[in-house]
Amino acid sequence: THVDKHLLQHMVELGEKDPKIGFIGPKIYHYPDEGFDEKFIQYAGGKQDLWRFEPQPIGYGELDQGQYDHNQRVDFISGACILARTAMIREIGLLDEEFFSYREENDWCRRGYQHGWFTCYSYQAVVWHKGQGSTRNQQPTILYYMTRNRFLFMKKHASRVQIIIFILIFVFFDSWYRTAASLFYHRQTRLVFCFWKAIKDGLKILSQ
Repeated sequence: THVDKHLLQHMVELGEKDPKIGFIGPKIYHYPDEGFDEKFIQYAGGKQDLWRFEPQPIGYGELDQGQYDHNQRVDFISGACILARTAMIREIGLLDEEFFSYREENDWCRRGYQHGWFTCYSYQAVVWHKGQGSTRNQQPTILYYMTRNRFLFMKKHASRVQIIIFILIFVFFDSWYRTAASLFYHRQTRLVFCFWKAIKDGLKILSQ
């Protein structure tokens, strides 16, 4: 990860504008193969909902042409770089260890929102990040936690109706797409096993 030297300055300045800003995240670029003139966006904040919970990074893969050069409130920010307000942490606590890896920042931002704190994207703060740098050779592990933790997030934050809709969409549509992709594109039966184990464990979480 490569960090712009003015990163903290811009994030702190944004946080000082509103005492109810709890989380601040930077504009994150994909780490380039050659030189830092390449500026393809990885995150400009993110969107999430409580019906399907498939978090979407804003601007992912787009060439930065200034289209996200404005500070704004977002649903969540990437866990690659987070500035969190101390007063908020005292109120809502730290990251939930039950997630272990992946989706924990989504939960943290949601918990902040439920207590009246905002999550903001700071366009002037910049980071170049290697996605999945700590788990690059652990694809089944990534798939397991990203899948299971969708259920855990829904258990914590969604209504009964939202959970029912989520299960219907996931089981009858998303799951078969992922299974086909694992078998025919990745050609890894282990991915299928990990995926369905995650669904089994996720459904168990919802039933508790």
